[in-house]
Amino acid sequence: MKTLLRGVVLKEYLTFRTFIVKVIGLTMALSSSLPLGKEGPFVHIASHLATLLSKWTIFMPHAQEDSYLNKEILAAACAVGVASTYGAPVGGVLFSIEVTSVFFPLRNYWRCFLASLCSAIVFRLLTVAFAEAATVEAFCPTSFPAEFPFDILYLIPVCLLGAMCGLFGAAFVHLFKLWTKLIKQTKWVLNITKRSPFIYPALVVLLIATLNCPALCGKYFAGGLTSKESVEYLFQNFSWTNVPKNSTINDNMNKYWSLEKTNLFLPLTLFTMNMFWMTAMSITMAVPSGTFIPIFVTGAGFGRLFGEIIPVLFPNGLPTINDVPNITPGGYAVIGAAAFSGSVTRAISTSVVVIEMTGQTTYFLPTIIAVLVSNAVCSRLQNSLYDTIICNKKLPYLPPIPPTSSAVHMVTAKDIMIDTVHYLTLNTTLGEMVFLLRKYPNLDVFPLVDSKGEFTIIIIIIIKTFRYFIKLKNFLESMILLGCIRTSELVKLIWPKQPNVELFEEKYHQSRSTTDDSNYLKSNNSLYNNSSLIKKILLQQSVCERPGEEALQWLNDKNTLRDSNAEDSSQLVIIEDYFQVTNFGNILGKSIQSALKKNRNMVLLPLLKLHERRHSQEDTNTIERWISGHWNDKLKYDNIEIDPTSVQLLERSSLHKIHTLFSLLGLHILYVTKLGRLVGVVSLKELREALENVPTFVPR
Repeated sequence: MKTLLRGVVLKEYLTFRTFIVKVIGLTMALSSSLPLGKEGPFVHIASHLATLLSKWTIFMPHAQEDSYLNKEILAAACAVGVASTYGAPVGGVLFSIEVTSVFFPLRNYWRCFLASLCSAIVFRLLTVAFAEAATVEAFCPTSFPAEFPFDILYLIPVCLLGAMCGLFGAAFVHLFKLWTKLIKQTKWVLNITKRSPFIYPALVVLLIATLNCPALCGKYFAGGLTSKESVEYLFQNFSWTNVPKNSTINDNMNKYWSLEKTNLFLPLTLFTMNMFWMTAMSITMAVPSGTFIPIFVTGAGFGRLFGEIIPVLFPNGLPTINDVPNITPGGYAVIGAAAFSGSVTRAISTSVVVIEMTGQTTYFLPTIIAVLVSNAVCSRLQNSLYDTIICNKKLPYLPPIPPTSSAVHMVTAKDIMIDTVHYLTLNTTLGEMVFLLRKYPNLDVFPLVDSKGEFTIIIIIIIKTFRYFIKLKNFLESMILLGCIRTSELVKLIWPKQPNVELFEEKYHQSRSTTDDSNYLKSNNSLYNNSSLIKKILLQQSVCERPGEEALQWLNDKNTLRDSNAEDSSQLVIIEDYFQVTNFGNILGKSIQSALKKNRNMVLLPLLKLHERRHSQEDTNTIERWISGHWNDKLKYDNIEIDPTSVQLLERSSLHKIHTLFSLLGLHILYVTKLGRLVGVVSLKELREALENVPTFVPR
């Protein structure tokens, strides 16, 4: 979602088919007892619903056309997904902003809060409706003492806990990177994944489920508990050395944590370390899953372990002036959960999420201090987990500005720009444009300048004291940037004229009287409207799929046509002529095409396959003849859209300013100008490389 909100187009990401797969896959993944979360799929599902509602509703008819409004709707959907995961409306909005948005407009605040509040209310009411709770309550309610919660001296171990969570958060991200690299580069793992994509997830599930089995090793580290149940035990406000006797909780502690047989530090250590590496392994699987909940549980286990060690080191508590009770081990578990999840996700709002999940603000100040310390430590060592996933998937990624580097103000656009720019002019011919499209098929936008940037060499001979001096002067022709044109608009410049369909109408009306089809052909001719076909021809790609061998053999078989009667043969000739002039596939519709797939022995199917080849070849030849006939014609930009407000920079613009423009506007490319002349271009790739190498960057 972070890359999607930056303007990157991800195909099939928000379609209805992906929505169905995500819902079914999430249900199966959560029932597998793996350490997986659900906030990521919930955000994806909420974005699906927002996209579908924006298409169907009558109140937002222009939501799909307006990219900025669409991004605001998706940002509100992200807040809904997070809020419906934990029942935390405020923390959900703040967390979604920190994780998914690079720049967030304040005008969208009320939409996000309203949507997340509604989702949180529904989430908590559903827990009551399904008898999971007696009344509306927090996700994981706690009962810490609120009158005198802690002394100011206890902020020292809190800061220490935050620093340790930052180190462990960096180690977690590094372990995830190593494991991902192992999967992608190890030959035997690649061979397994190539055979079937289900083998690797099956092996991971088998390993983790075996270790978590309560009858085996799981009885020593709460292997039979879910994530929510584990958090409830870790957030208890009493020490595990003083569990209330003769109570239900005592029996459950012995059942799941084996406190009677072992020391309490063994199950806590095993639980924390197993959650640590199991989570890093589980999130590498290609299944719908989130990461926040298992990371949250891991941090809670580490905080509980830290909180149980403090009374051992200081039996009488820390030396304080006032007689104030110590921070309970459950309080350290809350602080550790927020600090560890904040360091991994690089979000400060995890402190707010934890407060809303527990329903208490008792340890809010220590929590936010620990989160700040853990973020400061982890940010110097590793990127966030979400940015690491984006880099592993090779999606467009804009790293943050280094926190302690002043070089971002010294490096300029001239130092990082690309000097060689591929552009169009007012005198560009059709052949030159086709050459650019074929040579650079990955470029989506081409700048438009008034004339070419060629150097004119003027030789001036000066006679002075009987000597000849030759003086060379270079005059750069005007290269004023006029705007930019998308490739989809350039394709419109080479559309051939609409072919005549009267040939079909004469033959078709002789056998069948209708007016709807002919009107459809006049208004929706496939050759005239098929811009994707023209673009493929420009890129020298195959424009159609070759017909199957079965159809060709059928057509070459004379006995087939010989056995058919005269009436059927005449109809087949009419159908074949119909194919040659029209795009029969569009008129057939999905119902008839599905019927053709079911009955492979129909006479119409081979002719339909033959039509696909003939029709595409005729279109290809027509377009290529039209291009060759107008090869030297100048382009006419009257009927296409030109963006005259393309974002441009000066040569002396700092790297900090460039990063700000890319972040605020969601840009992918910037043009560098000098006195209005186009001199270079800066893309997301050059900016990312410059930010990653700022300390060692040498200006030109």
